Amino acid sequence: MFNCSVKLCPCIVTVVLLFIEDIYMLINYVSFVEALFTLISVSGLLWLRYKMPDRHRPIKVNIVLPIAFFVICIFLVTLPVFERPQEVCVGLVITLSGIPVYYIFIEWNKKPAWIQKTSNYLNSTCAKMFMCVLEEDYLNSTCAKMFMCVLEEGKDN
Repeated sequence: MFNCSVKLCPCIVTVVLLFIEDIYMLINYVSFVEALFTLISVSGLLWLRYKMPDRHRPIKVNIVLPIAFFVICIFLVTLPVFERPQEVCVGLVITLSGIPVYYIFIEWNKKPAWIQKTSNYLNSTCAKMFMCVLEEDYLNSTCAKMFMCVLEEGKDN
């Protein structure tokens, strides 16, 4: 999604977050999950470097850098498991709760009409509240076409 402009709803969400008593708890949830997904991404990168070493890559760095980053990510994922296991479990449960939501609202092609209607309503409501549009809608919009024309003119100069 692309943010079209800054409006009131994101500011309200930010103000509500200010009232949370222990903000470090939320930071711990987010940082563990972020480190976990970074670890998964870097391990995928290393796996592809191992399985397909001759494949063309737009950016290729010395293998020491991804391995060092992989080790750091392992540390960032395993240390909280021992230091704050309850917060890690809550972060994992929050993350894993998205799996059924994904399969019900996105992946399931022959869903009942009421689920499709609810999904469309939630999607449009969130888009209106946070002033954002789906990527496909943005790419087909007049604003995006004008922006692409400006970029094309810049290439000619």
